[in-house]
Amino acid sequence: MKDLLSKKKKQSIKLKDELPGRLKSIALLITDKWKEVIKQFIDGAITGFVSELIIFLINNFITTMKRMVRIIKEGLMSLVSMIRFLLNPPEEMLPEEVHHQCMKLGMSILVTSGGILLEEVIEKFLMAQVWIAQIANFHAPVIAGLSTGLILSLLIYGIDKLDCSVHEREKSTDKYRNLSWASFGKLKWS
Repeated sequence: MKDLLSKKKKQSIKLKDELPGRLKSIALLITDKWKEVIKQFIDGAITGFVSELIIFLINNFITTMKRMVRIIKEGLMSLVSMIRFLLNPPEEMLPEEVHHQCMKLGMSILVTSGGILLEEVIEKFLMAQVWIAQIANFHAPVIAGLSTGLILSLLIYGIDKLDCSVHEREKSTDKYRNLSWASFGKLKWS
């Protein structure tokens, strides 16, 4: 354009006479090199995609490794307390109760580990939401902690209920185990 304007001033050429010729020559140059342009575009797109993918994987690997360290630490601490409880239970506790408590401790290990991984998922999801990305680091642990606590409470409640129903069933079967068919009709059903 500068060239055209300078020529117009110097040689007083009309702009509209020379502009179509120049545009035609530019179009011919582009059509001659279109394969190279597309090749460069594809190479750049692939390079950019691979570069971003590697950065994404490294960032996720580093944050996941931090959380894996937390999972290992929390799991080992809970496992040690479970083994300590199993080896040295309170004297008044029955062996069935000790095993029941150890099952609850083992469930807490699994749910806590899942909660730490859930925190990672929630944080990544919140980071993807542009409007709350700045506060995702603060909200993800809260949401994951609440979810983990709720899930763990429900599972422990379920284990306790299951254990109570098993003991009730055992008591009722013990009550009727020694009966004969002749005495079956004499039972009082409550």
